[in-house]
Amino acid sequence: MSRSLNVNAQSLSHTYQSYSTIAQCVAILCLNSEGNRPSTVSDFERQIEDSDSSDSVKYLSLLALGEIGRKVYVTS
Repeated sequence: MSRSLNVNAQSLSHTYQSYSTIAQCVAILCLNSEGNRPSTVSDFERQIEDSDSSDSVKYLSLLALGEIGRKVYVTS
C-alpha cells in the first residue's frame, strides 16, 4: 500500500482537534472585535454555502460559527 493511502487514525484525530481549537480562537477574536463580527460571520456562512469550498473549509466554518454562537447571540 502506498504511503499516501495509509491514513493514521491518531493523526486524523489530531487534525479534527486542531480545527476545534482554531474555531475556539476565532470565536474569542470575534468576541473582542465587535466591529468585525458581522462580516466574519457572513464570510463563514458564505464558505458553508459555496459549493466550491473544500470540506475542511466548510467544517472549520461550521465549528467557528458554533463557537461564536455559544459566546454571543448571532443573527443573519
